[in-house]
Amino acid sequence: MDFIFAVSSIILTLTFPVHCGKILVFPHEGSHWVNMNILLRELHSRGHQITVIRALDSWFISETSPHYVSMTVPFLLGGDDEFYRSFVSNQLQIRRQRKSAWTRFKLDMELKEKFSEMHRKICEMLII
Repeated sequence: MDFIFAVSSIILTLTFPVHCGKILVFPHEGSHWVNMNILLRELHSRGHQITVIRALDSWFISETSPHYVSMTVPFLLGGDDEFYRSFVSNQLQIRRQRKSAWTRFKLDMELKEKFSEMHRKICEMLII
């Protein structure tokens, strides 16, 4: 009896029309975007219309794509190359020179401050 119910449920599911929708996405930069982009491609292949909001200084989120329409907001998030280059260099130096945990903690706090600044700017951008 369970098998017949399961088969009839699948047939009913396949016979009804599926409606696609419009999706607005405000993704975060970096690895989050890499994963999100995979999902957006799949949604696009199923007929969804996708709009992606991106900051003016976005590193990863392309302004043009066959899978979505982008909306570039004239706002800078402040993700500068020099900060991240310096951060990685300092991380490597701390590990090579076997510096104290407090040195590593200080560097982590600088990174936290940078992310807090970026998140604050994202909130400001949403208010505009």
